[in-house]
Amino acid sequence: MNKIDGSNLLPPRQLDQSSGSQQKKGTDPARTAEDSAPARSWVNGDSAVISDKARKLMSMRHAYDAGMDAIGREPDLREEKLAQVRLRLEQGFYQSSEVRDRISDGVLKAIEGMDEA
Repeated sequence: MNKIDGSNLLPPRQLDQSSGSQQKKGTDPARTAEDSAPARSWVNGDSAVISDKARKLMSMRHAYDAGMDAIGREPDLREEKLAQVRLRLEQGFYQSSEVRDRISDGVLKAIEGMDEA
């Protein structure tokens, strides 16, 4: 039984035959009561069932993809912030005792947070 991303490549009937298990006719071992949704009938009598869980997963996937697309459109560096940091470096801003104290406080808080986790 080959799998891609955990999905069976064979239809349920062939899966049962290949694994040697016997299945009651007309039942689908992949479906559960919570997955049941109205079947969509087609002209030739075939049907497909898409569970509410699968619909939610697809909706979440679309939202994820939209978010990743939005992130991808953002520049890696904001040029105005980079220019500000360069100017501050040249002016010695980061050498002041106030900035050093703030940085050391932030590092200590981060370390303390690591101990709690």
